[in-house]
Amino acid sequence: MAATITIRLVGAQTDGRDVRFSEFISQLEAIKNALKETEQFVHGQDRHVIDYKVIDLKHASPSELELEPIMPQGYNPAYADRVLKSFTTELRTIRERKRLILAPDMGRLSAYGEIGPRKHGLIQEVDIGLRRVPVQRDVAIDQKFKSNLKHILGPDEMVYGSISGRLEWLNLHGTRKFRLYPSVGPKRVTGSFREDIREQVRAGVDRFVTVFGVLRYKEWEQFPHGVIAEKIEVHEPDATLPTMHDVKGIAPLLTGELSSVDWVRRMRDEEW
Repeated sequence: MAATITIRLVGAQTDGRDVRFSEFISQLEAIKNALKETEQFVHGQDRHVIDYKVIDLKHASPSELELEPIMPQGYNPAYADRVLKSFTTELRTIRERKRLILAPDMGRLSAYGEIGPRKHGLIQEVDIGLRRVPVQRDVAIDQKFKSNLKHILGPDEMVYGSISGRLEWLNLHGTRKFRLYPSVGPKRVTGSFREDIREQVRAGVDRFVTVFGVLRYKEWEQFPHGVIAEKIEVHEPDATLPTMHDVKGIAPLLTGELSSVDWVRRMRDEEW
């Protein structure tokens, strides 16, 4: 029988451990994103294929629900079992041993950090467990978990520089955040920006840009995971750039008496 996961949401004591509606939605979105990030990392792909359906839902302070993975036709159920087992085992290992079971990945670990108690939030704890396996063990996503995860992540190392990519997500509601998707290097980079470059950021949405500012690294990461933007340069769309046909004949006397092949060869040899 396929594995399922249970989620128990414990609200604040002031609410009698009941969960506010907005917190309920926010926590489930965070768990959904963490499952997606885990799937992508475990199976080494850029997309996720697992969907989930609610097969049990009850309220008894705390609220609890059970999710069953839904796989596209042709996929082995073991694909989903591996994701759920990796997800729940790693959460438990973080809380109990302050360690990971998979290689560190900022997208996955950041997603874990969105689950459970938050500053100014009204969630006391989120319990997550794997069902229908020989041994049933739940893990509490609480302040101890958050502290251990912070220890694993370690401090940021700041370096001034630039990074280029497509700016495809922007949040201006009570915050100034964006996401950059580079062509090479990290899967994505989370950015923040000052109010005085807001229009530069707006102009860059859904465009290829170069962001200049302070890059944020972890000591175990090869690429930056974040940037504090000071300037954003928006590049022209590829369709508006000149082609080789457009530049043909612009400088017909550039090579002098040399053929184009000999001229390129001479330039190459002189530079090397």
